[in-house]
This record gives sequence, structure tokens and C-alpha cells, in this order.
Amino acid sequence: MHKFIAVVSFLLAFFFTFTSKAEYVYDIYGLSNSYLQNNAKTGLGLAMNDEWLFVGIPGFDKPAYYMPPWISFPAFTDAGAVDVYRKNESGEWDYFERILPLATVGSYAYFGSSIDISGNKVIIGAPGANSNRGFASVYIFNGVTWSLSYTFNPGTQNEGDKFGFSVAIDGNCIAIGSPGKDKIDYSTLPDETLYADFGGVYNYYHNGSSYINLGVVTFSNFARGDGQLGYSVDVNDALIEYEHGCRVAAGAPYAKSTANETQYGALLVYKKRTDASYYEEGTYTGETENSELGYSVSMSCVKFAYYNTSQFQWYIYSNCVLLSGAPGMPIVSLDQGGVYSFAITPLAPALPARHHLSFTDTIAPVDLPAGARLGESISLNWVGPSLYPYKAIVGAPNYNGNGAVFIYDTPNVVGQIFPSNILLSPNPQSNSKFGLAVTSDQENMTITGCASSPYWDAMSLYNIGKAYMIEEI
Repeated sequence: MHKFIAVVSFLLAFFFTFTSKAEYVYDIYGLSNSYLQNNAKTGLGLAMNDEWLFVGIPGFDKPAYYMPPWISFPAFTDAGAVDVYRKNESGEWDYFERILPLATVGSYAYFGSSIDISGNKVIIGAPGANSNRGFASVYIFNGVTWSLSYTFNPGTQNEGDKFGFSVAIDGNCIAIGSPGKDKIDYSTLPDETLYADFGGVYNYYHNGSSYINLGVVTFSNFARGDGQLGYSVDVNDALIEYEHGCRVAAGAPYAKSTANETQYGALLVYKKRTDASYYEEGTYTGETENSELGYSVSMSCVKFAYYNTSQFQWYIYSNCVLLSGAPGMPIVSLDQGGVYSFAITPLAPALPARHHLSFTDTIAPVDLPAGARLGESISLNWVGPSLYPYKAIVGAPNYNGNGAVFIYDTPNVVGQIFPSNILLSPNPQSNSKFGLAVTSDQENMTITGCASSPYWDAMSLYNIGKAYMIEEI
């Protein structure tokens, strides 16, 4: 889910002038439901807006439907499920219902591993279904319940493609990552070269009556190797822009810089137009070996209108902030982690212009403990009318062995990023990986978010997981 604010160009002159980091106070509390089952991994997938919260339980063991309700013998191991919460009038989150995959979904589908929401639509990925071929489903709230609307299953997947490993939805645009997708380089014939786990992103848009398949996007450069493009994705509905289409940011954390080099990680930002044509807005490669840039991505855009006085015509553009995690970044020690920030802006808004990706800053705290892996998860909370200020929630699931969530703040106009808070789990536990998944409502500068510890143990059960609300007070 993404926050968009329609503004005209004169608002871009309005800037915030704060230049020092701020301290905020947060309340962290656990949600009422944790599914009490070994390896449930509650919270491995998360998504929310200002009314709804979705908590994935990809390890949910689905009982056979023909059994009486008092018998809980699991027939389908790790089929998956998603718990839904709704905010009440008092601002508290009440359990609403549980979404289960179709009865035909069998074991190890891991339904709920990835989730995203836009308005009254939520998309849920099941990358393990059908021998890791995967699928993703859209559910729509009909006023009473969240009902299945459409299932994406290209039918061309091979075992191990993991279609649905990452999902994103915004307005009428959908992007679905398939990081296990292989690609063949036929330029080396007669001995073609197979690149396993090259990765790809499938693109769709809704034309008002049905979803249209816009095709799959992969890297054009085979030197990227088994980069797993689509490990992370985010999407921006830019269908009303001058250069209209669905803007997608996709990460490939294991991509190489050039052939035969070690893994740096990479980002690809592009637009898929409604005629399925493709325009690349930019790529970026990690700056250090094994940094795993692209492990996570979060993008938020602000639309604005520009009036061309010579052509007597309005043009619609977007200014976007994109954050991408690089949890393997070795700042001083291995796997301390970090975050790259980017802007996606039009080259020359006075004329019909395309957008381009530009690097703005790096979050790389030198005092992070080794192995913290800052950046495994990211959620941009909100982007102001001029791109700044904004806040972000960033997970470091290995921080001091327990995990932590970092709040970052960009209070000024030049994009400097300041750490404001480090939040620890209310129930610290070794290897519970607090912060492995994070999300936020993206409604304003006051953070309401959620973070999880999918490997949290309790009551002699292991890896049941737990999700926690994070609220700025």
C-alpha cells in the first residue's frame, strides 16, 4: 500500500527546515493472536493501512475439510494462512477473521509469506505451492468479509520459480516476484548457458473489468548471474502520468556487478506500460561485495501537476522516494547492514519528460554490532508533498542476537537521514528475529506500524512467531 498526495507544482516550494534528528516515544505491544503451533512463523508476512492489518502465518497446518471441527489433525503441513485485524473506533486492533487458501492448496504452499494492501484489495503470495512454482491471490473486502477475487498463476512456472515470493499492489497495478526463475543465454550456442535463479518480475494491471498480463521483466545483462531478481518488489500506479504505466522497483540481492565477480546486489526500476512495452528508469549496483542490495525495497510517490505555458498543457508526474536494504553490507564488520535511499524524479518537468533513478544517501551506522543485518525489512511510513520529510521503519533481525527495529527520520530538504529510535522486542528472545518483517500504515508522519518475531518460541513450542504493534505517542 502506498500513500499518494495530489499537489500542483507550486507546492514543491514548500519545504521543512528542521536539520537535526528528533527523538520520539513509541508504544510496543503484542497482538492478541499467535497461532500456537510449531513452525507457524506468525508475522513472516505483514501488510497494513489505517484500517486493516494482515499477519501472515505461512507455517499454518491446514486441517482436512472433511474432518469434524473438534479434530485438529493437520492434513496439509505449512499450507499457510493470514490473520486479519481491524482498527476499532478507540484505535485498538481487533481480530477480524482468518483467510485460508483454497481447499485445493496442499502442503508447503507457505500462503501468507508475502502480503501487500491497497485500498480494499490485498494480495497474498504462496511461493511454495506446487513444488515451489507458486501463486498469488487477490482478496477484496465486500463489506462483510475478505473474499477471493482473482488468483495469478501464469502456468509457465517451473519447479523452484517461487512465483509470489514477493508481491506488491497499488491502485490498478500489481507486481509479483519470482526470484527462482531460470534464464537461458542463447547467445552462447551451440552450448547455451543456463542461469539458475536469475529471477524475474511479473506485471499486471486492472483495466476496470479484468487483470491484463503485461509480461515478465528480467535483467538484460547475463553478467548479473543468479541474482534472484524479484526477491523484493514494490509498485506505484503511475497510469495517469505523462509516461503512463506501472512503476516497479525490484531487488536482486545476489546479483553480480560483472561476470565472475562476487555478489553485490542490485536494483532495477522500470515502467511497464499498458501496451506491455517497457521503459527502464534506472539500475543501481551495491557498492561493496556481499552487501545484498535489493534484499528489501519500499517506495512511496507523490504525484504533482505541471502546466507547460508554451504548450498550454498540463502534465502529471511523480516524485518518489525508494529505500532498499543491504543487510550484508560490511561497514566495519561483516553483515552489519545498511540502507540505500534514492529519488525517482522527472528529468525535465518543463517538457514531456521521463523519470530517472538517482542515489541520494546511505544509512550505514558504524556502531552496529556485527551480524545485525540492518535492512532485511523496510517500510516507508510517509512521504511529504516535496518528498521530505519522511520516516521509515527498518528491521535488523539479528541485532545483538534478538533483533531490533530502527526508526529513521528525514526532516530536511536535502535528504539527510537521521536515526531517531531503536526499538527492542517487549519479549526479547535469542534468535527470535524481531524485525524480520515490518510494515506501516503510510498515512502521515506519525508512525503506526507492525513488526514481527517469526521465530519466537513459547509454551514449549518453537517458531510460533508473534507480531507487535508500534505506535508513536
